[in-house]
Amino acid sequence: MPKLSSYDVITALTGYYLPAFTTAGNKRWLATQSFYPYTLAQSAVAVTGTATTNEEAYATITVPAGVPGANGRLLIDSMWSMTSNGNNKTLRTRFSTITGTAFSAVVLTTTATIRDLRVIANRNSQSSQVAMADTLAGGVGTSSAAVVTGAVVTSAATTLVISGQKASAGDTLTLEAYAVLVMYGA
Repeated sequence: MPKLSSYDVITALTGYYLPAFTTAGNKRWLATQSFYPYTLAQSAVAVTGTATTNEEAYATITVPAGVPGANGRLLIDSMWSMTSNGNNKTLRTRFSTITGTAFSAVVLTTTATIRDLRVIANRNSQSSQVAMADTLAGGVGTSSAAVVTGAVVTSAATTLVISGQKASAGDTLTLEAYAVLVMYGA
């Protein structure tokens, strides 16, 4: 049996003839197909906050214009470690800027590690978003809090900011790894 390339598989799934994936135009076309989730940004380089009680950006990701599409989603997967004590550590995922809409604001105390998954979905518009309750630790499950909504204009380039804030400057808070995936939806 012959080994199939990515080109063969995608052509078979879509029925489209795809030229080589080496040009920027072809990659942009491929990125706009809803069957093809792709990684927008990722890192496993640990980023530790400074000795401050101010909110700090641990990762800032540029979201290109038109991403994720009017019915698309951004999936933000982050892994954190921190001082486990009685002091608050707040993990945030903001859309637009460090002061933009907080799609998560999880406050933790006696926790040493957490993996958080956030899904921000456009609602049939490139300027209307919805996500699970922002205070839900881990981002997945049930909550008595309302969903979070936003009005970030994704038809223009914007940013996604993964940030953290400590109640005590002497505590540690480290973003160990993150990945941002796009599920495009026209």
